[in-house]
Amino acid sequence: MLRKSLFAGVLALAMIAVAGPAVAQAVNPSGVDFMLRPSQEPEDEFLDDPWVWDTEPEPSLIDTAIGPPLAGPVAGAPIGAPLAGPVPLDRIPPIRPRPLPETDPFAPAGIRLGSFVIRPAIEIGGIATDNAAGTEEKQGAIGLAVAPEISIRSEDERHEIAADARGEGIFYDSDEFDTLTGDARIAARYELTSRTSVAAEAGYARFTEGFTDPDTPGGAAERPVVQELDAALGVEQRVGRFAIAATGFAERSMHDDVPLSGGGTASREELDNTEYGVRVRTGYQATASLTPFTEVAIGRRDMDQNVDDSGFQRSSVWGELSGGIVIARGTKLTGELSLGYRHEDLEDDLLEDVDVFLANASILWSPRRLTEVRFDLSTETQPTSVPDVSATVLYAGTLTLARRLTPRIRVEAGGGLEYETPIGDEDWEDLTFRGFAGASYSFNRIASIQARYEYEATESTLPDGDSDEHAVTLRVRFQR
Repeated sequence: MLRKSLFAGVLALAMIAVAGPAVAQAVNPSGVDFMLRPSQEPEDEFLDDPWVWDTEPEPSLIDTAIGPPLAGPVAGAPIGAPLAGPVPLDRIPPIRPRPLPETDPFAPAGIRLGSFVIRPAIEIGGIATDNAAGTEEKQGAIGLAVAPEISIRSEDERHEIAADARGEGIFYDSDEFDTLTGDARIAARYELTSRTSVAAEAGYARFTEGFTDPDTPGGAAERPVVQELDAALGVEQRVGRFAIAATGFAERSMHDDVPLSGGGTASREELDNTEYGVRVRTGYQATASLTPFTEVAIGRRDMDQNVDDSGFQRSSVWGELSGGIVIARGTKLTGELSLGYRHEDLEDDLLEDVDVFLANASILWSPRRLTEVRFDLSTETQPTSVPDVSATVLYAGTLTLARRLTPRIRVEAGGGLEYETPIGDEDWEDLTFRGFAGASYSFNRIASIQARYEYEATESTLPDGDSDEHAVTLRVRFQR
């Protein structure tokens, strides 16, 4: 009841911020379907020969998507998934010049406050699913979805501050399926000199795990809730074409108690842990658009319980070594990809050490105007409470295609695969496929409507681990 009251308060404030100036901010594009502009990217003395993508010389117009992604990954997310712990500090965007004049007639205008631009928004709609619990035994449900958000950006020439917060509550006709998730993040970067910069970042996330997760207690009446806090502080020094960035980081993971269907609760405290370490990245700007890099990281994970309920000591020390390349070709192609290796030494001699091959990528490509193709690949290791298992490793990849048919209409489709397996004496596998499609229509800068369809299917070697789900949502979005 307390969670729903707090969420209702946030919802009311967001609706007031959005609805107040709605009438004054309405925009009529006068029937203009496309607004083309010549390339405005700055020239660079190190720029290599231009790449020929197609016969259309203009860059992609999808600089800012209309609203958030319809499904799949977030197009504006930091490039590259975290290898461990929080997002590495060097993935905070560099200081950018002042924004170019707005060319999207339906982008949120925002509220200007000094050098900051604030953009609040809220989505309200319905959801229908044939498997609300995500288990082998299907049970359909219909629910109400409410998702407020706010984005804050600075436009100062020497420093950059970016803050984002988003919450989502889905309330079904059966309370046990309700979910309340959210995340918030703030990142700041300050240029001490033309070659030296300092950056800081902090974040909070609240999410739920599935009923079929091996760490979910049997008889759980609700999805287990996980809360995470992270922070990072680093400095970057540039010398000619070389750059080196050193970042210290820490992350705290907390697992709430789970209500049981037969009454009472089950503790998940044995999974609570704190991870901290140092990451050093060295890069060389081979050309203006290609920067190879190497990265070394060391850290420690301290479990709150020195010995878990199964009698294992799961605290550990770990190290990572990786190398990759950053690509920056303006609106045509941008992203990062890397390969690496992680070794984790657990304190308990009865548990097998973790040795994992790392593959991470986030590539955004615009093959022609009004079209985006995004590819994401990540590797993640997580501690577990399963006896005789040291950790689980999850490989996940997603491919998304987005197309703006007109300035008002945007469509999106894609799919993804996830493969999860344990490290240790246990032998099981989870293979999950996700497919999604959606469309949005913008009435003006203030309001739009969005429709989404998502499908998810999991094949597991664990008992009762197989499941599949179809879900359809329809939402109205208000933004300022």
